[in-house]
Amino acid sequence: MLKKLLLITGVALIVSAGFVVWKFQTPQAPRYAFITVHPQTLRQEVQVTGTVKAKKNLTLSFPEGGTIAHLYVDEGQRVTRGDLLAELDTAALLIAKKNAVSQRNLRRAELAKLTTPPSFLKGAPSLSVEQAYVALYNALNSLFLALTTAKNAMGTIRKDDLLFVSLLHNNADLRAAYSNLSLGDVTDAYFAAQQDLTIDNIMSFLARSEEAFPPAMEALLLFDKALSSSSPGNSVTRSQIDTAITSIRSSKEKLQSAYASVMDTKAVLFTKLQNLQSDIEIAKSRLAAAEASLEDVEKKLNDARLTAPLSGIVTTIVKKEGEEVAPREPVLHMESTHLVIEANIPEVDIANVAIGNSAQVTLDAFGDDVVFQATVEEIDPFATIVEGVPTYTTTLVFIPPLPKPAKPGMTANITILSREKQHVLAVPQRAIITSGATKQVRILGDEGKIRFVPVVTGLQGSDGNVEIVQGLHEGDRVITFIPER
Repeated sequence: MLKKLLLITGVALIVSAGFVVWKFQTPQAPRYAFITVHPQTLRQEVQVTGTVKAKKNLTLSFPEGGTIAHLYVDEGQRVTRGDLLAELDTAALLIAKKNAVSQRNLRRAELAKLTTPPSFLKGAPSLSVEQAYVALYNALNSLFLALTTAKNAMGTIRKDDLLFVSLLHNNADLRAAYSNLSLGDVTDAYFAAQQDLTIDNIMSFLARSEEAFPPAMEALLLFDKALSSSSPGNSVTRSQIDTAITSIRSSKEKLQSAYASVMDTKAVLFTKLQNLQSDIEIAKSRLAAAEASLEDVEKKLNDARLTAPLSGIVTTIVKKEGEEVAPREPVLHMESTHLVIEANIPEVDIANVAIGNSAQVTLDAFGDDVVFQATVEEIDPFATIVEGVPTYTTTLVFIPPLPKPAKPGMTANITILSREKQHVLAVPQRAIITSGATKQVRILGDEGKIRFVPVVTGLQGSDGNVEIVQGLHEGDRVITFIPER
């Protein structure tokens, strides 16, 4: 019994030892920390501390100079945020806007002409190119008519057996030229294009026409030469010869003219095809410049309107209607009757803050659960040095209703929402590998294989995630950490 027990124990120890050896010798698949990419909302925030203040005195002015056309308020008058207080004379700006709109519309039309889809000719990249194809087709029709007329003129001479025999006698070149003259291929191409006007049929018509022109012209020249050297005889009169010469030379001139027209329209078409993209880019650039000019005029028109930046009372009116005012010269003073928040934002963050940004504010007096809504009203353009750091005094106004009665002097914890994007693909900053100007992420494949993918980044969120504008797709598994082995 004891031997049996010892035997069982020994076997168990051997099996256990074997499992341990197998466990440690078997290579383990590497483990990666990764995230699965999915659409999310990305927020860029600036967090600062400020102080609640009782009211604010404001000096209002126009960004640009001009003549004050209208004053809409009096001293002591209460105004609401957004009310129009004063306005400069905008007659010249309105004319400039009208001209800018006309120029913008002209540039739009130019771009549309280059990019408008063709109306009926399939395969043409634009309406302008389609028109060039149609012009070429019309020129080819004229050339075909000239070829047919020339062939008929020579055929008429052929029917006059006595004259024809006289011309062909001892003229091997003329006999060969007339024998080789055939319009069968170009005639087939002509009817094919008539039945179905496509780019392929037009180009086939062009190729067959170019092939038919040289032998036709050669035959006409030989006929002209032979007729010019012919003399009237017993069988042929001078009148017959002169009539034939007139017919041949008329056909030759028409054929040359029609062929030259085809070559001209062909050159126009090929130039348009070659320059189309360049023309489109130029048109886009001109449109962008026209739109920028219009935006500049509209901004100046907007700057010519002085509105109340907050609700309050007009305390002093400095300028009167009809007076000239310089840029930033005081026009009137007003004071706010509402509480405001002032904060000094460091220079590293101020670029991410703009007037009109929304903000959430908590006050130490009420704790983090009581949240006030606010908006950025003003940013001082000049820096204030605080503890050796350039900062910019930024004013925020509360948005009513207030959840609690705030009081001057209270400490405010401010989170300014500078930008927000919804439904974007984003990854943690640590997942992005930067090498010079190139940014990449590592994607984990289904079989555990890693591939590097270049990406283009966008908004950097305050939560550490970065928007991926290009390079990733929803569902991709992006590695954020590879442990050392």
